[in-house]
Amino acid sequence: MIAAHRRRHRLIFVLLAPAILLVLVAALFERRASVAVDALPAVLFTHAGKIGEGIVLWTREDLFAGFPARVVAYQGREIELKPLRPQAAPDLLLYWSPAMGSASVAAARLPEDVHLLGRIGGTGIHRFALPPLELGIEPGSLWLYSLGHQEVIARAPLLGLALGKGETR
Repeated sequence: MIAAHRRRHRLIFVLLAPAILLVLVAALFERRASVAVDALPAVLFTHAGKIGEGIVLWTREDLFAGFPARVVAYQGREIELKPLRPQAAPDLLLYWSPAMGSASVAAARLPEDVHLLGRIGGTGIHRFALPPLELGIEPGSLWLYSLGHQEVIARAPLLGLALGKGETR
């Protein structure tokens, strides 16, 4: 009885292997073409430049109170952030808001009109594109938020720090 099952099992696998190969080849030929790059929104490609490219508008290491980081602003409304030492707060996210927010970070909550710029991990360089200027309003503030602790870690007001509109002068 067991020998009959073994023969049947062997026969099924011998017949099944070419069938699976044919299905795999057919699936590769039938898959959809990838999305053309020019059909994607331009905002997805704001990080395509190399780190350090562009015209530097300003560099600061004291922008965030309580969070040691080097912040570099580039023409074209890009921000480069490099933490100077690893942080204990887990899952740091960087947000931008046109609102200035309260002066106290401890009691601060993220404003309702925040825009997620991205994740900050380790001590590497992170480059983010700020949302486009609307009606010529200067940017408000950058917010560091710990997703793990559900709290605001630091806030950096950008009022008065020109970031440029992205056009060449």
